[in-house]
Amino acid sequence: MDRVKTIGTNALSYPEIRNFAGYKYQYFRFKKAIDFYKFLSFFLFRIKGKINRKWLNSFMDWGLNRCNLYHFFNVIHLGNQPFITTYETVLPRWNDSPNEFKKGLEIIAKNNCIQLIAISTSASIRQVNIIKAYRPDLLNVIMQKNRVLLPPQINFINTIEEKKAIGNTIVFTMVGADFFRKGGQAIMAVFEQLFNENKPVHLNIVSTLNYGDYASKTNKQDFEKVVQCIGKFTNHITHFKSMSNEAVKKLLLNTDVALLPSIAETFGYFILEAQAAGCPVITTDIRAMPEINNQETGWLINIKTDQRDDAELNNPNELIQKIEDQLYAIILEILNNPSIVRKKGSAALANIIENHDPKKHQLILESIYSTI
Repeated sequence: MDRVKTIGTNALSYPEIRNFAGYKYQYFRFKKAIDFYKFLSFFLFRIKGKINRKWLNSFMDWGLNRCNLYHFFNVIHLGNQPFITTYETVLPRWNDSPNEFKKGLEIIAKNNCIQLIAISTSASIRQVNIIKAYRPDLLNVIMQKNRVLLPPQINFINTIEEKKAIGNTIVFTMVGADFFRKGGQAIMAVFEQLFNENKPVHLNIVSTLNYGDYASKTNKQDFEKVVQCIGKFTNHITHFKSMSNEAVKKLLLNTDVALLPSIAETFGYFILEAQAAGCPVITTDIRAMPEINNQETGWLINIKTDQRDDAELNNPNELIQKIEDQLYAIILEILNNPSIVRKKGSAALANIIENHDPKKHQLILESIYSTI
């Protein structure tokens, strides 16, 4: 192959760069294509303050971008050019109605849809269930071109020996803008108790402390309570509103245990980043989390889930209490046996090196692109 192929995509934001557009390819180059549906979505939002999910997750350019193929994240191509879509939940990611699902499934069943790439087995199973529910006759056609490809992650260290030894104080770190959705309420309650008990722990928080998300349904009062707690324990909590990727990496290299006890999460990229720094992670067991975290590499908090492996959100207080109880017990286990941190951290790092190798990931993508 000596001619460089142009791969179009409608966005070059974190998901695209993280999963396929961030590599330096020899025979392929990514191009941010003009997306006419983005213009429609923008004007609708400006005029009516609404988002049309179908426009937001569809692409059409009538061939004007002159690309050899397209690769999208969560987006379906309505045109005739060959395309690949990487997805985190299900396709189509349109309005949840029978007609919308049927139309979208018919599109991805067409020959110009070359490959569907689920970033987790959880997403792939969801996709199967959607097809069975709305177009079971298309199940074989669609799933023959579906594959699971876990996101890549470069390891920050090669062996756990490169990581700073655990000190007298165990350092925990939580990173995520949607603080409450990612379990922030339970984290603060547990650590406030630990601080009052004079336990040797320190908490790093990298977050703008966003509240009011669809899962936690928190309000300004919840936000202010967290701010007050951070102010009360300034010797034990270090709060950063934001931080560069390189700074987060350095923070994780000086962290013993990472935290992501989310009540709603499609994947959890932070888990991979923490593991790449040799940090075991405490997570809940929803969605894809058990695929990338387990009791050997970290700790799983068991919470009640619905049929789709989402947390049961009807009783948020009960859910948060369940997370608090298990998180507190896990931290006591760590304090009673600190050597377990390094053991699990070594297994976490090995998981990244073995199962998330960027070079292997890139070769798989190149083999797909080369077929077009």
